[in-house]
Amino acid sequence: MPIHSLNAPVSGMRLAQRALTVTGHNMSNVNTPGFSRQRVNQSDHFYRSMGLTATNRKQVGLGTSVINIQQLRNQFLDQAFRHQVGRAHYYGTMWNTSNQIEAVMRELNPTGANQVSATRNIWNALQELTTNPHAIDHRVNFVSMARSYLDRTNDTFNRLQQQQQLLNSQIKDTVNRANELVRIIDNMNREIARVEVIGEAANDFRDARALAMEELSSILDVNITFNRHGHAEITTHGASLLQGGHITHIGLRYTGHGTNFVEPVVGHDVRPGSGTLAFDPTFRNAISILRFDRTPNPYERPGLLLGLVTSRGLGSTHHASQGAQNPYETDPNFAPLDAFALFQWQIRNEFNSNIAIIPRTIRHLDVSFNHMVTMLNEFITNQNASTDRSTWGFWNDPAADPDDATINMVTDPNRQQTGIPLFITRDPDLIQNADPSQNGFTLNYTLGNVVINPMLLAPGGYSYLGFGRTTLDIDDTTVLQNLLAAWQYNNVSLDGSLEMNVDNLLNHIISTLATETRALEDASFNQDHRVRRLDTDRQRSFAVSLDEELANMMRFQHSFNASARLINIIDGMIDTVVNRTGRL
Repeated sequence: MPIHSLNAPVSGMRLAQRALTVTGHNMSNVNTPGFSRQRVNQSDHFYRSMGLTATNRKQVGLGTSVINIQQLRNQFLDQAFRHQVGRAHYYGTMWNTSNQIEAVMRELNPTGANQVSATRNIWNALQELTTNPHAIDHRVNFVSMARSYLDRTNDTFNRLQQQQQLLNSQIKDTVNRANELVRIIDNMNREIARVEVIGEAANDFRDARALAMEELSSILDVNITFNRHGHAEITTHGASLLQGGHITHIGLRYTGHGTNFVEPVVGHDVRPGSGTLAFDPTFRNAISILRFDRTPNPYERPGLLLGLVTSRGLGSTHHASQGAQNPYETDPNFAPLDAFALFQWQIRNEFNSNIAIIPRTIRHLDVSFNHMVTMLNEFITNQNASTDRSTWGFWNDPAADPDDATINMVTDPNRQQTGIPLFITRDPDLIQNADPSQNGFTLNYTLGNVVINPMLLAPGGYSYLGFGRTTLDIDDTTVLQNLLAAWQYNNVSLDGSLEMNVDNLLNHIISTLATETRALEDASFNQDHRVRRLDTDRQRSFAVSLDEELANMMRFQHSFNASARLINIIDGMIDTVVNRTGRL
């Protein structure tokens, strides 16, 4: 037997040893996140021709060779998983926010036994006043219920704003994490190239890169491709985040003047450590990596970041936000805005007023609040008040001092006043970008800008409430009856379509929010189910099974032992030939 016959068992031992090493590596990483099991692929080594027969060639094998160490991953399932996981985080984030907001809003209109909504408390106090309009306890109770309504709505408003600030902090952390993941992917590209250039397997680095790509896909709608060198390249909505080893840093820009809300952007001025960019009404200093012109379609991967921004919104809102004019269009401090800037402001305002969860809820609540406050003020200060909301406003006298008119007795000679207003504004010039043709004081009756008239809270202040048309008839309830009738009149709407009364409006806001919450819950559940199903299919292909690895270990151990025995036999045969041939 020729000496080269030892090549076969030696290569078998080397192959078994390598396979045992890979098996042990698999077993030691059974709980490592993102790790995919590996397999040694082998093939026959060269054959040596020993002659020919009538039908074939006589050949002797020279052993086996290790082709590569293969990762057992399904690239199609990985791509599908990255596609679906972004939508799961998008719906999950919005459902969580909507669920919390619904719980906060329901406190204004509880449904349990012996629980009364904030608006019905005032209604009950008005009903009580109709029995005795001049009773001190009835008047004090009315002011107390109005104050309670104001406190409850302002508390709800403050809690909604606190939730926005919490989401704003999460957006900052998420952007930082996205930048970190891009850096990790770039580092893994370099490590894979460094290891594979010398012919070694870089499967662990590939697993780490795949795990980072999956997490990044859950955050952003990214498109991941691989160049001819096998390096991952990343783009999002046309903006390149990683290409040719060059990283584009995702920065932050304020969403408006006077707000600390931020949005993720890229641009020449965005660099690591550059800080948050100032808001630019021309939107030219950086490009947002999120889309606000429409809701994501079923083929897009919106991701966690868009879900957070859609939950938080782009800024504050009030009852006059929908259809508001761009305040920077005529601002002399800014150059005239072009069509692009005007379009961007329009779609962002539409997104903030009608799509973003918390700002939309605040706007709806403020519509109800503004209607309630304006209605009560109108009827207790004007005995000729009607249900026509366009005529409301006890501040119609252009010669009157607005501050005095809101605190002291109303002096408009064109109206027959019966008392002083119940609510006054903190800032008479709060809203700057609303339609100037509307009554400024009516516009400024908004959440967080209204307090009870301090004259009514002073000792004996309840006597300033005007519930009668004349002081001669103390039992006159005409004003109260007109107010109760206006209360039930359908003359307020959220968007100009369906008009409701003050109670139905609050019920409609909360029920609509509950319906949308259930829809988001269903979407989140269905998307989570898709992700779990895809992840289960992926686990079947690359997850480590200890039972299978133990079976492989035994098989490779037996293979190693068999090769070792063959070497021992060949060694014995050679020893016999060399040392014992010819001996007696």
